Amino acid sequence: MKARSLLVAISAVLGSACAGRSVAVEVPSAAPALGPGELAAWASPPAPAPDVVRRLPLTIRRATLDNGMHVTVIARPGTSTTAIALRVPTMRDSSTGPIAVMAEALRAGTRQGSDEMLINPKLGRGIDIATSNTGTTFSWEVLPQASETAVRLLGAFVLSPAFNPPDVAVWQHQEHAQILRYSTSFARLHDIVHSAFPGLERPTPEEDRQGLVKLTPTVLRAVHACTLRPEGVELIVAGPVSFEEVQGWAKAALGGWHAARRSDDPQCAAWLLPPAPAHPERARLSRTELQIVYGRSDPVVLVSVLGPDPTSEDYLTFSLLTEILVDRGASASRALRDLGATYGIHGSSHDDYVHLSLFDLSGQVDPEAAQESLRKLLADIHSIADNLEAAELARVVRRWRNEVVDSLGSNKAAVQWGFWQLRRGREVSTLPDLLEEIAHLDLARCRDVARRWLSTAQPSIGLMGFGRFERGLGLDAHVRKFYWDRAF
Repeated sequence: MKARSLLVAISAVLGSACAGRSVAVEVPSAAPALGPGELAAWASPPAPAPDVVRRLPLTIRRATLDNGMHVTVIARPGTSTTAIALRVPTMRDSSTGPIAVMAEALRAGTRQGSDEMLINPKLGRGIDIATSNTGTTFSWEVLPQASETAVRLLGAFVLSPAFNPPDVAVWQHQEHAQILRYSTSFARLHDIVHSAFPGLERPTPEEDRQGLVKLTPTVLRAVHACTLRPEGVELIVAGPVSFEEVQGWAKAALGGWHAARRSDDPQCAAWLLPPAPAHPERARLSRTELQIVYGRSDPVVLVSVLGPDPTSEDYLTFSLLTEILVDRGASASRALRDLGATYGIHGSSHDDYVHLSLFDLSGQVDPEAAQESLRKLLADIHSIADNLEAAELARVVRRWRNEVVDSLGSNKAAVQWGFWQLRRGREVSTLPDLLEEIAHLDLARCRDVARRWLSTAQPSIGLMGFGRFERGLGLDAHVRKFYWDRAF
């Protein structure tokens, strides 16, 4: 009450002080109206400045250790972090299977010496683990002063797991929860759509769940010993470090690494050779595949088309075409969104399959406009070879090159671009030439690649949240139907 009385008294004093005093506020006069000639100058935007092709200012060195693994350093003095990534191609898995679970179980602890146990630490952000059909990547971003320690700890993390039974049990419970979350996520729709292409079939979440129970510490040790092999391994480090420093750290932490078991060990056959996808020429669909999922209310459309092997000469051009499909101001996805018929159509590329790549267009659409939306999305894909123009190509080439430059503000992105070059069958040292390589993709080349990969592509399509969608669609498609609570 006293505080309130004080506020009232202060207000009264201020009010009396200001009484009878008016404060003049000068309002600026309106700007003079522009004449027709001046307005005409703003009718169209100014032409962009000439697009000057420059090399990326990156210093890259690479070496091979005695055990066959490669060390690449992207020296970036003055940057504020060090990004470290170790890719093991023999640790491949197509789902949440034994290799993916084993890789995640490394988080439980690392054996130091004979008895000492080290719970894996965090120097800044934790270690990211990603397992796919092409291998497992362990990535870490740390402060510069922790660079040497991080390389040493990453080596111990990967090479010396403890696999203590209580810790393994904890990770199995966490992986079980992850499988359940995944089984009800939209990512599962992507898997179903992709599985229509020969060689891309994946185990169901239920099959992964059943296999998880069988992964005892003994089995995980066997999986680790069979799949962790130094040949073909890539360590890429980007940050304020020198090549000589990183090479010394890598030799100390990973130079003595040798495979624990021979590749022809019969006990390793089940882990070393997971099913590999078919070559893209043999994975093409002769007929559109239509997967209709019932049991969910979210109206989602997903269109997936097959792309070339990342090591193919077509791959960079195909990647540019996917950028154009996503970016097009007059594309079906943008027009549909502007008309309120969609809630957003997005594009994504997948190059983590062996021998092929995939491009997806997906988004939520108005159920009333679903059929027309799908027809226009397909037309966008099939017609780009015929309606792509030089001005549009130049605009997207410039934007894509700018995105590459902007992304390199991050050392983590520099490492990812390095792995992207390796997936393309290029040396990481060619990364500085990427901008020039993109700039030289001309209209004739783009149209040629589009005709071979997009014009006659038979896509795999996923739909959920609709009624009897296939009626009246006008597609010659093989239809598969699923119920969310049964198929997942």
